[in-house]
Amino acid sequence: MSDLNILFHTPQPLDTLDSGSSVRPVKMIDAFEHLGYSVDKVTGDTEERCQRFKDIRRNKRKYEFCYSEPTTWPLHPLVDYPLYWYLRVNNIPTGIFYRDIYWQFPKLFDYSGLKYWELQSRYRLDLIVISRIANKVYVPSSSFSERLNLNPSPSPLPPGGVDRTSVTDSDSRLQRLIYVGGLSERYGPDLLSKACRVAANQQEVALDLVCRKSEFHSLPEKVRERFDSDWVKIHHASGDELQSLYQHADAGIIPIQPTSYNHMSMPVKLFEYLSYGLPVVTTNLDEVASFVRSSDCGIVCEANHNDLARALTKLTTDQELYQRKKESAVQTLMKNRWIDRAEQVVSDLVPNQNSTDTS
Repeated sequence: MSDLNILFHTPQPLDTLDSGSSVRPVKMIDAFEHLGYSVDKVTGDTEERCQRFKDIRRNKRKYEFCYSEPTTWPLHPLVDYPLYWYLRVNNIPTGIFYRDIYWQFPKLFDYSGLKYWELQSRYRLDLIVISRIANKVYVPSSSFSERLNLNPSPSPLPPGGVDRTSVTDSDSRLQRLIYVGGLSERYGPDLLSKACRVAANQQEVALDLVCRKSEFHSLPEKVRERFDSDWVKIHHASGDELQSLYQHADAGIIPIQPTSYNHMSMPVKLFEYLSYGLPVVTTNLDEVASFVRSSDCGIVCEANHNDLARALTKLTTDQELYQRKKESAVQTLMKNRWIDRAEQVVSDLVPNQNSTDTS
């Protein structure tokens, strides 16, 4: 399929993406290339995207489709809109992943005055443009689609994983937990510290806490004090060091606090845990809980430290349960890799085209 070309658009540089949903564009590009496509990229800052768009118009290459991932910031009307119009005029099938609607939640949208109304207007204009240009609109989850209220209804395209299950040194029972991610209040560090302390007092279980140094030091003192214990190790890791921590972990934790916004989320870390075949213990976030229950790849608990501690203890003491969840985690991953997400896009936009590499 090396003679098949596609366009990939995201209004941001690709060499500085290092956290959460920001890594998604790179993973999708890798997946499309793994399927055999040659990917021409319209990425970078405004000037870089302008130049790449000029190159594309000049080379007159045939493109099978375009896949676009706007950021959480509004599109540039003088750069990104003309690209979208070019796609429509040239009948290039286009899929657009709409990443976030935090701007619809007043408590999360930290702007006021004229800036507030400017951004609100631009976000709404983006949706009008996207609904007219895209052959298919994608969103992170089903409930996200309901909130967005576009016609036709967007399709869920959650994050994916990469099969790294063969490198995991996990034991036959749960002994070491891992949490990787942010430590702001939204992510539940208070809940995590309390629950793991209770579980560690009852069972032989330890926690690898992987976070940014600045976020750890910004935690409330009482939370930092709970983490200052022999049952937890603090890491500010990435790359190979992070992979090593995953290799020695037995389960992953998602202690995010349930809110109307968080209920819609599908965290990248959920699929990163599954990439290493790790069962997941999560709070009862609607989308995450539905996914974990339906795939049997972990345990869902209430968002209080006693219930989370009980879930951890249960998974620690019941080896048969742990093994079942672990096997389900591996099976779930195999249907939820980044390459599976790319194949879905191909199937939606060019349904008569079969990829040559689906491994």
